[in-house]
Amino acid sequence: MSDLSRWLRIATCVLALAACGQGSVDVDRPRSGSVSLRGTASAPLAYAGGGIWSATVTLPAGRVNVGLLVDGVAEGAAAGLAPPGLAPPLSAAADPAAPLAQLELPLSGPFEVRFDERRGRLTLDFGARFRDGLPEVARALVDALEKPDDAHVGALRAAASAAELPIVRGGDVLFVDLERADESVAGTWNGWSASADPMVPLGEGALAYLGRPLGPGLRGAYKLVHAGVWRKDPRDFEIEWDGFDPGAPGDFNSVLYTDGWVQTGSRLRWLPEVASSALFADGPRDVYVYLPAGYDERPDRRYPSLYVQDGNESIVRSQFHQVADQVIAAGQAAPLILVFVALPTQQTRTDEYTFASAGARGDAYVRFLADELRPHIDASFRTLDRPDARGVAGASLGGLIALYAAWQRDDMWRRACAQSASLFWSNDAMIGLMQAGPAEPLRIYLDSGCPNDNCDVTRRLSDLLAAQSYDLRHVEAPGAQHDWADWRARFGGALAFLFPPSEY
Repeated sequence: MSDLSRWLRIATCVLALAACGQGSVDVDRPRSGSVSLRGTASAPLAYAGGGIWSATVTLPAGRVNVGLLVDGVAEGAAAGLAPPGLAPPLSAAADPAAPLAQLELPLSGPFEVRFDERRGRLTLDFGARFRDGLPEVARALVDALEKPDDAHVGALRAAASAAELPIVRGGDVLFVDLERADESVAGTWNGWSASADPMVPLGEGALAYLGRPLGPGLRGAYKLVHAGVWRKDPRDFEIEWDGFDPGAPGDFNSVLYTDGWVQTGSRLRWLPEVASSALFADGPRDVYVYLPAGYDERPDRRYPSLYVQDGNESIVRSQFHQVADQVIAAGQAAPLILVFVALPTQQTRTDEYTFASAGARGDAYVRFLADELRPHIDASFRTLDRPDARGVAGASLGGLIALYAAWQRDDMWRRACAQSASLFWSNDAMIGLMQAGPAEPLRIYLDSGCPNDNCDVTRRLSDLLAAQSYDLRHVEAPGAQHDWADWRARFGGALAFLFPPSEY
């Protein structure tokens, strides 16, 4: 029997067995010849059996479009996607007439793509390796996106409430908004557009997220925007002055740094709602900490510190932080940390910045500065923890309380700056205290505009302190007014006198 005859006989037997039900061959063959992902990323899917095509595909953070090519024919993936715009897991029926599905991915990473050709359904899930190295907030967000029930959304809210935001991984930035689900993020990367980057709502409450691939080595400034109202991110504690002087306490931009950014200049750090038992009735207050250029490059160095009253306006209306940049860079003053202490409201200013009069709360305010805020600053930043490396400053009533604080607590401060100080308060009470003596080991800077800016009373105090051999500098500025612009013009000289480079 020839070989050909033998194989024909075998084949006939196999077919006969199959036809008689005595045996079968179940061959799992795909219906499609090829399947690949299309849209933001193009990647072939491999047949895994059971009608399933799959692949692990790396997708970028932010807005991505997802669809399919099946045997070279474009199919969509938008049908059945609910709620619209939600990130993975995506489960959508492929429809040749449907557009690409648009998703907002929180961070870049490996995603698992599956296409069930028998049901015509595309799924996209966070890959098994996506969670590797994620911070707690990002892990909680992924869990909530996979299962947006009350428990997971609550866990995300708790994690984000305790963290500093946004989350940065490489060049990706993940914003989480705990207060509104309908805000957008406007920043330097999108031309400060209030509409380009809307947050993605999550769950039923005021909670949203947004991921953006901003790239490595970036410093970005931004604000959250809703209905024309712009505000800084309440969980981002890196800030900058937003450049607007509203003639009143103003506002700040939030600042982010992606991995690879090298900080060489100064920066501002926000300490929100610093509490006080000494001033509990007036509520907490914001504190803004200026860290000089080189602070991040020299982790071994410690710095003198100056506590500045009217902390918000000293930045927003007078830009004292920029003055510090200039005099430090010029070598006229030592690099130092400025602690800008804001008021909870302007209505508390008179009471907190005065003493020896009805309703005055200056003594409680001094206790807050010396015994509550000062230890927190010394523990959080690299300050020189000694009185001759620590000072207080202020203008107008702020200058009055600065002198009073130094006088009352020379164990904490031995440097004082009083610009156009309201020394007339309560029948020249501050002058009376210093006249009674004894002289304290203080270095004092006084200035005023003359003749109409507390000039006479400042001269009287200057003459007294000179007679008592204080370490003193008194500056009179002809024609200068009781104004933030004039205080700014003289602030650099105060820093140079109080903190010369040779001493620190």
